[in-house]
Amino acid sequence: MEFATLRAELACNAESVKRLLAGIPQAETQRKPAPDSWSMLEVVIGWVAERNYNQQDFAGMIEKWVEERRKSLAWLDSLSAPDWEAPTTTPFGSMKAGDMFVSWVTHDILHMRQLVELRHTHVLELSAPYAGAYAGDW
Repeated sequence: MEFATLRAELACNAESVKRLLAGIPQAETQRKPAPDSWSMLEVVIGWVAERNYNQQDFAGMIEKWVEERRKSLAWLDSLSAPDWEAPTTTPFGSMKAGDMFVSWVTHDILHMRQLVELRHTHVLELSAPYAGAYAGDW
């Protein structure tokens, strides 16, 4: 496993999320494209343990998430020689510490994909009656 590269990915993800969500009004962050889908705010708070997700302050939640990521990176940096082979049992089954670390990195990417999809839907809604078909298949 290339720990340094994956650790750098975690650090970059925090900035990527901030940039992806910059300038979005609070009301738009609370909008759900469908009743059973998540809003942008709920996606961000999915990373932060809070309740009444869709009623929270979006800008504040992004900053809270970035601060939590900073603390997590500092904790990772404090590990002198992590045993990535160390086993553990979770509600999802048995895994190694390395599996958990890789899952953390890929979980970020999954949430970023959700946010990009929500942004894409929003742009298309704002663009009506015009279409973005020339941009390519989604």
